[in-house]
Amino acid sequence: MWVARTAHATGMPRPAARAYGRASIVVSREQPDCHVGWPTIAGIGSVESDHGRHDGARLRADGRPWPRIVGPALDGTNGTEAIPASADSEFFHGDDDWDHAVGPMQFIPSTWESSGVDGDGDGDADPQNVYDAAASAAGYLCADGRDMADAGGRRAAILSYNQSDEYVRTVIGWQTYFATYGIEAIGQTAGYVPNAPADDAPTTRDEERPTTSPRCPNHAAKRPATGTTMKPKPTSATMPATTSAICATIIVAARPGRACPTSNR
Repeated sequence: MWVARTAHATGMPRPAARAYGRASIVVSREQPDCHVGWPTIAGIGSVESDHGRHDGARLRADGRPWPRIVGPALDGTNGTEAIPASADSEFFHGDDDWDHAVGPMQFIPSTWESSGVDGDGDGDADPQNVYDAAASAAGYLCADGRDMADAGGRRAAILSYNQSDEYVRTVIGWQTYFATYGIEAIGQTAGYVPNAPADDAPTTRDEERPTTSPRCPNHAAKRPATGTTMKPKPTSATMPATTSAICATIIVAARPGRACPTSNR
């Protein structure tokens, strides 16, 4: 199956692989001119939270990390923007003073309110759910008619997620890595993504097929903390680092999260 092979080849949890694949399929149908592939969505998931595993969290089968993932206070320190919490945003992170980005794809509550979608069809749009978060991230990247087959469009899309050149380089480094080591998994099976036909496994977009071994320039490469890989086995030189200033300081809240209210989009 595509999910199992891709998870094994890339070292990401199966729920994350399934969520990224499903998100790319849905967006390709709804916005066919965007050309966002699953490796780009996975690249953002890797940088933001190591696919829902940051700081020892575990991505459960239902797509929710445990403990839930809550980013640092956005209080204007450590390079963050100062965003006061509101009564609505406090619901997502429990801080009545400052906002926090939340979930595997690190959405700020105000952005989630405008961009969050129900990616797994359970009637609830929850930023802590990797299926919802991945679908929402894909839609966010494709906003304003962006075409990610174009290098400029791809850069603009990733910058919309985080205004940092280093962030763009790191996400593209991971995207290239996943495109490289996911190709074997994609090529060997028609795959399976829930709620999609068996022959509808996500493809690696042409613009995401590397011609050389993936490298993330000017980053100290390191392997992800968990996961296994299938042949060809990547070396440390091919693994981009997760070095975003915001992502490096993500914290995990040690208390259960409530189900987030359904978004009306």
